[in-house]
Parts: sequence; structure tokens; C-alpha cells
Amino acid sequence: MTITAVPLGTQHRIGIDRDRDAYLDGDELDAGSDGGDPQSTPLNVGVPGTSQPKIGFERVTPNPFRANAQMWFSIARASKVDAAIYDVLGREVRSLARGKAYEAGRWGLVWDGRKNDGGDAGIGVYFARVRTADGTWVRPLVRIR
Repeated sequence: MTITAVPLGTQHRIGIDRDRDAYLDGDELDAGSDGGDPQSTPLNVGVPGTSQPKIGFERVTPNPFRANAQMWFSIARASKVDAAIYDVLGREVRSLARGKAYEAGRWGLVWDGRKNDGGDAGIGVYFARVRTADGTWVRPLVRIR
């Protein structure tokens, strides 16, 4: 059971903006900042003087997509990267990178909607997973016609 509440005079549900810095916790999480620290906001993540660089897997665009889906990820150190697309049953549909070496920085991958055998993956819900030395991230994506 999930219960949400709005304390009198706050105008926000509890858990939407824990640190009350006017940035929603979901937006802070997507940007790599700490939703519980008012000093950490999406605007100052990766700015010199902050405690850690932004790392992770950004959103997939466009989503939903027809022909190509662009995925961006950032890593803090040189790493071997595994990136793949999976269907809702967890089966690998397409490998985008398997043990490929990347330097620290921001990198992009494109999925053209094809399977490993070159055939069309078809419409549906898929999951993009990127695994690096810094962590593993998964983002959903939807293919439409």
C-alpha cells in the first residue's frame, strides 16, 4: 500500500522534494544529484568543487521511437563497457557493445531496431542495459510503428 500526504502549508507531497530545494527528487536522481542534499542540485552536478563527477546512463531519446534510439552514458574512468537491448522476458535482442574499451567521458550508442541476426525487432517494450566499472544501469524504451 502506498500512502501520499500533503502536510499543511507545504504544497508538496512528502517524498517529491525531500530537501525542499525546488527540484523534484526524480529530476535530481536523473541528473545524478542527491535528492536529500539541498546543496546538490541538477544545476551543479559535475561542476568543479562538487564531490563526484556525473556518471550513469541518461534517458533514451526519442522514446518511444520508430527507426533509431539514441542512448548516452557517462563514465568517470576508463572502462570496458557491455551494452545490450533486452526484451521483456530478459532475452538479449541486440548487443551494442561487448567488452569494448571506452575512455572516461560521455558516450553515445544507437540502436537501429534490429536484432543480432539483422532481422527487425518489431514493436514492443525493450530494456537497454549499460554495464561499466562504475555500475550497471537499465532504461526502458518502446518501439512503435
